[in-house]
Amino acid sequence: MIGKLNTTLVCRDGLYVLTLHSTEIVKWDDNHIELDTGGHVTATTARRMNQCAEEMDLGFRVYRKQGHMHVVHNGQDIEMLHRLLWIGR
Repeated sequence: MIGKLNTTLVCRDGLYVLTLHSTEIVKWDDNHIELDTGGHVTATTARRMNQCAEEMDLGFRVYRKQGHMHVVHNGQDIEMLHRLLWIGR
């Protein structure tokens, strides 16, 4: 289950948005997924992203390594060098 503390999930015209504090950390529709750390490479951000991916069957996993967020998607390990990452569904 997606954690409830400081976290909201809404749908706006087919775009789903998971917000942690004031940062929209995961946005997705039928075609794309946008991940945004908001500059916060924390265990909580990674956990919420992973909870969302699992519950909504988004097909990615996130982990932290050496101060950077990494995303595993379609067999690729992608390092988030910036706070934003867009991936296809």
